[in-house]
Amino acid sequence: MMFTWASEAASQFGIPRLCFHGTGLPDQIEFIRRQLSVGVEEEIDNELLTKMVEQGIQAEISSYGIVVNSFHELEPAYSDHYRKVMGRKAWHIGPVSLCNTDINDKAQPGEIASVSEHECLRWLDSKEPNSVLYVCFGSMARFSVAQLLEMAMGLEASGQHFIWVEWSRWFEDKKTIVKREDIKKAVNQLMVGEEAEEMRNRAKSFKEMAKRATEEEGSSNSDLNALLEELKLNCP
Repeated sequence: MMFTWASEAASQFGIPRLCFHGTGLPDQIEFIRRQLSVGVEEEIDNELLTKMVEQGIQAEISSYGIVVNSFHELEPAYSDHYRKVMGRKAWHIGPVSLCNTDINDKAQPGEIASVSEHECLRWLDSKEPNSVLYVCFGSMARFSVAQLLEMAMGLEASGQHFIWVEWSRWFEDKKTIVKREDIKKAVNQLMVGEEAEEMRNRAKSFKEMAKRATEEEGSSNSDLNALLEELKLNCP
């Protein structure tokens, strides 16, 4: 979705351009400035970034359709809204990560990890079921050094086992958004008690839904086949 120039280039040569991303929420979400991190505040005032976002939106609108890294059962209202209300061609084919069942291949997605997958698995096997917290902020998160320290100290103070994943991105700033005491409280809320059990059960149900969606006759598998058939018929 970042290659906005591809939309016009594809159009010139009669090539269908598909935009791929993992979001599809039509709702308007509002924040006040003090709810945003320092980095986001700076980006809002960045004219170049604003122009890039606008170009991305226009490129998406002019594309043949959207391929979404999600599945219909996860967000049916949004899926239907996107297609029926907004009138956009969209195919939900996710989670795409489930298409690859090779564990060794999944363990090496990019840069070499500081800890081997075998060492990680041995450590996990030594723990009780449902006793380890997985922490990952994705590739877009940006934290100050001070905030990273608060997160590390909060995780450590929780007394819970955790794995904090291979991505790190920070900027020099002494401000912290979330304090270690709040992180400690949140971690224990996720790991201990009835509420934690309910959240785990809900996550497991979504996991099973996602697996069914990518299997034969599942919604994501059907959407992928429908996309390929449409391209064959309409885009020779």
